[in-house]
Amino acid sequence: MIGRPTGRANVEHVPSIVSWNVTSACNLHCPHCYLDAGRRRIDELSTAECLAVVDELAAAGTELLILTGGEPLLRKDLPALANRASKLGMSVVLGTTGTLIDRRRASVLKSSGVTAVGVSLDSLDAAKHDAFRGLPGAWRRAVAGIAACRDEGLDVLIHVTALRMNQQEIPALVQFAHEQGARVCQLFFLICTGRGEHLTDLSPEEYESLLVWVLEAQGRYPGMMVRARCAPYIGRLARQRSANLFWSAGCLAGTRYCRITPSGDVTPCPYLPTVVGNVRSDGFRAIWRSSPELVRLRAPRLGGKCGRCRFSQGDDPVCVGCRARALALTGDALAADPWCLYEPEQGPGAPGPETTDASPPREEPVGQVVLAWTDEAQARLGRVPSYMRGRVRQIAEAYARRQGLGEVTPCVLDVLRQWAPPAPRASGSGNRGVLPGCPASRRDSLDTSP
Repeated sequence: MIGRPTGRANVEHVPSIVSWNVTSACNLHCPHCYLDAGRRRIDELSTAECLAVVDELAAAGTELLILTGGEPLLRKDLPALANRASKLGMSVVLGTTGTLIDRRRASVLKSSGVTAVGVSLDSLDAAKHDAFRGLPGAWRRAVAGIAACRDEGLDVLIHVTALRMNQQEIPALVQFAHEQGARVCQLFFLICTGRGEHLTDLSPEEYESLLVWVLEAQGRYPGMMVRARCAPYIGRLARQRSANLFWSAGCLAGTRYCRITPSGDVTPCPYLPTVVGNVRSDGFRAIWRSSPELVRLRAPRLGGKCGRCRFSQGDDPVCVGCRARALALTGDALAADPWCLYEPEQGPGAPGPETTDASPPREEPVGQVVLAWTDEAQARLGRVPSYMRGRVRQIAEAYARRQGLGEVTPCVLDVLRQWAPPAPRASGSGNRGVLPGCPASRRDSLDTSP
């Protein structure tokens, strides 16, 4: 059975986040690598071509650019690419193995405009991590790289892929990330593509149990967010449990997010290998605007139970399942996601649980009129790490619209802080607002919260 479109075609779609595999060269050989990285491809984009793509991304409205690989530090012009993107107003995050970072390289990254570095860790057992990554000493070098980034003032994001080999370690890995001073610990759920095609995935029951743990862990670690990636049904679980989902989002593939390969191919996400165009021949902006495959993802006619599910309906659906997992397991990107345990009880279009003023604000569909911000609210937004700023802005404006306000004030941000993860205190105070539920006890400003 095919469901009706979700309605996301009715809003403007901006490529807010772009992940770019700038090279396929890598010093490791990880069995779950979706890119099958190792040797550098002979057809990788040149420096001039890359700089032109950066210009296009900025013109298209990209706010967050993730430079990854392979191992992006094996690309010598990486600082130039980061510098260009930063100067054009994008937040630049590096996705790396961490094994090639020392204080000197971390300093270069910082001066080039990189704001955060994401480093992958698979285990607290160094030998286990090294065996999985295919390089003796990889764990020690990755942890040293984390320390170097932290010491040079770069925000650290620690990435953990949930696998059978490490699922019992995940709580300890998240605790370790917090002890290392990470700003974010991101738990990635395996999509069996690339070299990972033949890996054994967690069972649906194990996924669901782990996602419930993630919901409970959010906000448990002061100053650090805990997020689940490539598991969009965490939105359904959060809604069912009235849990905090302020920092999580459903599947963004093709709607606010896409991936560029080393040779310039564009795909909806790293795990959806469907090529929708090439920046060399087609140009990024034209691909994003008019690719039939991307348009299809923006108002997908989902099959099976995903098409019937109340959580997939509306202009801003809570969950549309993982389209990459559906493709990998069924051969059809619009089929029901086989790893979701939920069985819909209501027909298409049936409303989900209501959102009230006591519920975390939901993000509005892209394309809404941008609201004005007071000077103080704008200053407080500026203290939020740049790679989180776009989402905070969208959620703040969504909440202000729902309250019938014509601008975002410090009081709006005070309300949002009720659902944001705890962060270290800093001096300063906000203004008293007039919104219902704007708590006087939360009028102080924070370094990492709005």
